[in-house]
Amino acid sequence: MALMPRKMRDHLQNIAEQIYRLPRVNAVVLFGSYAKGLATACSDVDLAVFFDQEPCEMREEYRALSRICTNIDIDYQVQAFSIEEIVDPCGIIEEILWFGKIVVPAGKSRECLQRLIPGVGIMEE
Repeated sequence: MALMPRKMRDHLQNIAEQIYRLPRVNAVVLFGSYAKGLATACSDVDLAVFFDQEPCEMREEYRALSRICTNIDIDYQVQAFSIEEIVDPCGIIEEILWFGKIVVPAGKSRECLQRLIPGVGIMEE
């Protein structure tokens, strides 16, 4: 992965920590140009948030994600998914599984997160 500026990486880690505090969050995954190592100064930061519930039941979670990820300096693009969507992936879920990097919160097991989303790498510090 191309080096993400330290300030941005620290901010992303802080955002992920807040997201992991939401109920029923299973994993936060960085995907898109930063995960692929192709980011430029104009790139946004793509995050997939996997919940253990159906998307139709996640209205409040979408609102919470919007509040957490609003930042005037960094363009976060956040998408919420049910963890069940990785069972038969298609479209953007396939890209997330192929290129994504799990953002690990402090105190959480890397191995536990990788078991939830097999094959997805870990965002290195």
